[in-house]
Amino acid sequence: MAGSPSGRTGVPHDVNGSSYQPTMAAVVPLRRVGPYPAAVRGGFAADPVGYRRPRPAHPLGPPPKEGTMTVPLPPLPPTGEDEGFRPGGRNVADILDGEHRQLRELLRRLTDPGPEPAPERGLEVLTAALSRHLSAEEQYLLPAVRAAMPDAADRIDRAIADDRALLTALRGLADDGLADVAARVHRHVEEAGALVAALREVASTEELIRLGNRLEIAEEAAPTRPHPGTPATPPWNRVVEPAVGVVDKLRDAVTGRPTYLADLTEPPPA
Repeated sequence: MAGSPSGRTGVPHDVNGSSYQPTMAAVVPLRRVGPYPAAVRGGFAADPVGYRRPRPAHPLGPPPKEGTMTVPLPPLPPTGEDEGFRPGGRNVADILDGEHRQLRELLRRLTDPGPEPAPERGLEVLTAALSRHLSAEEQYLLPAVRAAMPDAADRIDRAIADDRALLTALRGLADDGLADVAARVHRHVEEAGALVAALREVASTEELIRLGNRLEIAEEAAPTRPHPGTPATPPWNRVVEPAVGVVDKLRDAVTGRPTYLADLTEPPPA
């Protein structure tokens, strides 16, 4: 071909000189290897991330072990083919147990402070912490329990109804309504604790950790004010709650409203 000493154009050639065009079948996509990081306040924990080409035998990673319950989660990155792989972060049971203890302790300080004064702006922090906590549970914990244990559907429905009633009680919370909120929170802790204990019996350790990662991420994006009228089940609560949370956080920034237990002078121990 004129214009080229070798007689070739810009079209790729194989070793025999024949031209060819690459096809989509020739493209091997890269995939992400490693877990999503656990959420931490102000961002996510930094984990090293690697990429490699998938092996044709297992394009989505190794199949689950026989007898392992697969808890429905959002799409997850492949974990590689090392059966000893373990995702990082805390499991959902440990996260919720710690939050329940902190909420109960804050309520004790607010309802029965003793010689010590009640936490300043404690009602605002309680409202924000509970709003985030309930939102995250409804987005990930309750759907996982419903799917893993179909016979627990009635318990899940009652838990959602109780959560909606608690969110309603939190609206405009004042000292005179604190006793009712405290009773509802204690009931919630017992119900959620029983559901988490049941989930631990059927889910693998890796699933519980990944579910914990999702719950922490959801809490960071969740509303900081009670919104009992928003959707309580997926997929819509996973769409609506973060959007409402953006508006709440803007209001918090403008008003200087405290929303974290760590914002208290003496936060409850984890």
